[in-house]
Amino acid sequence: MLRALTPLQARCLAALLAAFALWCGVQCMAPAPDVAVTSASYTDIQLYQDIAEKVRTGTPYHQAARDLQSAHDYPTQPFVTVRLPTLALMAAALGWKALQGILVGVLLLAVIRWYRIAASITPCEALGTALLILAGGAMVTQPGLIAMHDFWAGVLTCAAMTFRGTKRWPFAVLLAGAALMIRELALPFALLALVFASAERRRGEAIGWAVLIAVFGVVMLFHAQAVHAVVLPTDKHSAPWTGLLGITGLLRDLTDTSVLGILPAWLAYALIPLALLGWTAAPRGFAAFGLLYCLGIAAMIALFSRPDNFYWACLLQPHWFIGFAFLPRALRELSQAALARRAPAL
Repeated sequence: MLRALTPLQARCLAALLAAFALWCGVQCMAPAPDVAVTSASYTDIQLYQDIAEKVRTGTPYHQAARDLQSAHDYPTQPFVTVRLPTLALMAAALGWKALQGILVGVLLLAVIRWYRIAASITPCEALGTALLILAGGAMVTQPGLIAMHDFWAGVLTCAAMTFRGTKRWPFAVLLAGAALMIRELALPFALLALVFASAERRRGEAIGWAVLIAVFGVVMLFHAQAVHAVVLPTDKHSAPWTGLLGITGLLRDLTDTSVLGILPAWLAYALIPLALLGWTAAPRGFAAFGLLYCLGIAAMIALFSRPDNFYWACLLQPHWFIGFAFLPRALRELSQAALARRAPAL
């Protein structure tokens, strides 16, 4: 993408990027928004673990979710405030330790696949990509965080992205389908994949994505009916998803939910937008898709998430870190384009 820029365009882009990174770094001084908490001691993770335990002892999932969410002052209306039952049913049947092993396996699959993809450029970038995906997925080392639905969706779609657009596209549909059945916010990935498959005239893959989206719609319909069957009119309603946290909220959430949190806040905030530049230098067939996915989820977080929806940023882990792996190449290509001299016209 960057090689096609004229010197003037490359210089303007470099100046804008530097200014934007500087502005992002300054945003660390913005006051943190007030977060409405249901309890000082009871967390979302504890809620999901307790729901899985009640399901394990025989309580139907939707009844268990409604009872515990109401008991701890969590909303149960609209129906999307009750998570899809997939993760709780898996935890009840297999246990959280086994689920951690499964998620580690999916992350390693993503690492291996992305390593092979990046190896088509240079071995150094392949190693960097693998290490940065591990950094983006570092939450798998924390057993308690395995209960976070959004993180599952992020890791599964990261692996799915490596199969999309290839002869093995059914694996992409299966992995993305698993993400959708755990967290409905993985839907933008499936929609974007459908658009790309249709635009690139891969008919079989496009049909696969369309079928997945249709199946997801049916599942959500049944889920909504199950929630409505147990919810009482007096149950708490969720606050609207109109947080309008903007770019500052996105920077804060991406930092707080990843290893970027170990860096000084100003440095982490300034580095975050550079990952988008890195995606422009990713291997052909992955760059545009990865860039649009990151931009789309980032816009969703900036526009709709509330301060207590910080975990939405897990949908971007470890995708965002992949951009850092290709950042050196992107900076090199951008500087070459900016310093290039046009041949004189004859």
